[in-house]
Amino acid sequence: MGKSWKIVCAALLVVALVCGAFFLGRFTAGAPRGASVTFHAEILERDGKRFHVNGLACNDINSRGEFTFSLEDGTPLVWRGTALSLDDLETGDRIAVTYTGDVLETYPAQLTNVLRIDLLEDEK
Repeated sequence: MGKSWKIVCAALLVVALVCGAFFLGRFTAGAPRGASVTFHAEILERDGKRFHVNGLACNDINSRGEFTFSLEDGTPLVWRGTALSLDDLETGDRIAVTYTGDVLETYPAQLTNVLRIDLLEDEK
């Protein structure tokens, strides 16, 4: 009885460690900290530094739909390698939005840390 009891305890310990490792990995998995995401969108509305955009169909499923975000001072606005001013972005323009951090699951979804905006239009 003593030897079988030790085997059962060892087996239960191994199962507990495997389950603990599984759930620890599951809850900590995801995009690495600092990883950025870029998606294409059309500007629906712009009010100063606040944008309301609609993700285009060419994006993956998580980047379709409507998003809002506000730009911080110094956020790069770029068209073909040339810096733009905020006034160069208008309703209807297609842009690439690069962000990192959380996406608040509201409607429309809210991006918390936009790193860069690229204008995708051929002419400006």
